[in-house]
Amino acid sequence: MKWVYNQALIRAEEYGIPGVTYQLTQGVTKNIIPAIASTNAIVAAACSLEALKLITLCSMGLDNNLMYVGTDGVYTLTSKYEKDEYCPLCSSGTVIRVSRNATLQECMDALMGDVHLKGRVEKPSLSHGSRNLYVRGALEEMTRPNLTKTMAELLCGINGDGRSIDDLDKSGAELFVNDPALVAPLKIRLILED
Repeated sequence: MKWVYNQALIRAEEYGIPGVTYQLTQGVTKNIIPAIASTNAIVAAACSLEALKLITLCSMGLDNNLMYVGTDGVYTLTSKYEKDEYCPLCSSGTVIRVSRNATLQECMDALMGDVHLKGRVEKPSLSHGSRNLYVRGALEEMTRPNLTKTMAELLCGINGDGRSIDDLDKSGAELFVNDPALVAPLKIRLILED
């Protein structure tokens, strides 16, 4: 224990931490070391139990999340979190439908007016694959002419991905939206309608 105290004292001097005593070092060590060991044992037991369930099919496996509460005895709770199909981060893409003749500006208006994205998208920048359709900021001047072009022209034209307009009607195009209000890019499936 004396070695641990000496190491703690060296580290405290190095980083300017006052008040390191032998008794404080002993108290911290006696609280942390058993906690780490018991936590590792609990995680190993849960992993072993799940492996046993998978191999023998003796029970349903853990569905989503396990919470261990060991303060007043042993209590484990398994929670199932439902996936939000409109979540801007983990969904397969929010579907936005616009007419075949819609311009990029009209598409952005539909995006900002979508019920599920209300308040999440305020100043969007759009891209399709590696091509910037409209970018706010430094590239805004360069991409501003795209606002008056139709989505069919932007997505199927000379610089588009080469798909036909009929393909976009069926499967849609995958657009990515960046916005200061979002923590990550938002995936949009744009479907062109008559």
